[in-house]
Amino acid sequence: MRTASGVADRGDDRFARQVLALGADGQHALRVGVVGLGGVGAVVCAQLVHLGVADIIAVDGDRVESSNVSRILGAQPGDLGKVSKAEVARRYVAMTGLPVTVAPWSDTSNGATTSGPLAMCDVIFSCVDRHTPRALLNRIAYEALVPVIDMGAGFRVGLDGRVAGAAGRVVVIGPSRSCLACWATSIPKRCG
Repeated sequence: MRTASGVADRGDDRFARQVLALGADGQHALRVGVVGLGGVGAVVCAQLVHLGVADIIAVDGDRVESSNVSRILGAQPGDLGKVSKAEVARRYVAMTGLPVTVAPWSDTSNGATTSGPLAMCDVIFSCVDRHTPRALLNRIAYEALVPVIDMGAGFRVGLDGRVAGAAGRVVVIGPSRSCLACWATSIPKRCG
């Protein structure tokens, strides 16, 4: 990886360690999409903010529910049923005071609503819990040539109410990689 010089040029050493890897220009030029801002997505988004990723597209059409308050960073009891998860992400960034821009997208009723800004990302984190948005992100990965990191976690609870199993998954899809259907994630297979 080639890096640009200039940690001191930016006058901000809060992100000096990331700049070592990305260069000052790379640090400020990176655009990352996070789709799904529940338990996993909220933490991914917050970590990107604290890493100083300059431009984040945060996408989630759901409003905060009571089960979200303990899992979404920045969610408050007053948000229940009123505030979108994407807006909570934007508010969290504002609260940190870090030089990061989060563009919240709450209307996900139409795939075209999010495909435009997401197609302009350098990478997308898929933190969704439904197959339809996962399939749309799968398509964006190959049509817009944007790597998508699909991730999730799940728990299985037995009849006795105890956790009977837990699993997590991280799959990278995109050009020259297997699609989600090939990874057997219940998406209709459309590739060779």
